[in-house]
Amino acid sequence: MLSTYLQTNSTRIRQRIETTDLQWNAFLKRLGKQEEQKHQDYHDEQAWTFLAMSWYSGGGIDRIKRLAEILTCYDNLVVGDDDKIWLEALPLPPRIKEGNTNLDLAMGRIGKRILGKDDPHSANNGNGIQYSGEKGFVCFCEMKWYSDIDKKVTHDRHRNQLVRVIENALAFRNSDNEFPDQLYVTLVTPNIFKDRNPMSRFYAYKFQEYKKDKDAMIREINACNLMKRHADKDDLINRLDILTLNWVTYEDLLLHIEDDELGGMIMKFYQGYCGYR
Repeated sequence: MLSTYLQTNSTRIRQRIETTDLQWNAFLKRLGKQEEQKHQDYHDEQAWTFLAMSWYSGGGIDRIKRLAEILTCYDNLVVGDDDKIWLEALPLPPRIKEGNTNLDLAMGRIGKRILGKDDPHSANNGNGIQYSGEKGFVCFCEMKWYSDIDKKVTHDRHRNQLVRVIENALAFRNSDNEFPDQLYVTLVTPNIFKDRNPMSRFYAYKFQEYKKDKDAMIREINACNLMKRHADKDDLINRLDILTLNWVTYEDLLLHIEDDELGGMIMKFYQGYCGYR
């Protein structure tokens, strides 16, 4: 079974995946449950992401570079030997009342964020991240299978999930207030939603709006009623000039997987349980 293979080879596969033991075991449990129940339309986006990333992680720096190029739509990236795939990563939120932002996937110049015991964000910080410094890229990804982006956060009923991820990317830094010099936010969905006309998902409308009109992002960031963590509002807005928004698909990720032992198992799983094809 695929879940058994991943567990047996976890030491090799996890060399380039950053996730907690609790998260890793939860992924395997959900995958194993699907292998038992065999739902024909499996729509657990975290499990699909986990599967694809397991293959990219298990092949060394060349696969990491290939993954980064797919997610950023840019083929001239500098990928460091220590760059990894971060699953369910937790950057420090740019707004005071917001909890840790849960990123489905992050890549690039990223390191572990260590917080003091008195910091209110130290709880559940097993996969906390910050910018690791030096020049390089950072890519934050929002992954969706059938679900849509949330239309609100707890303390601001007008703030949607995509603009929150964007603002987190703009504010991403290290303790010395150093920022990435290449910044990407990537939406990852099934291809059927990317090419759909008329659009059927809220994220499709917001992505097109933000892609066509940078001022739309500025208006939404400035309209948030939560207090900013850092006093650099204008600097963050200026950083929009280096931000690139991309929309790629799970097909882009899965169909680049080679037919080796793990790749063959993943594609067999995809052929059996991807119900929307």
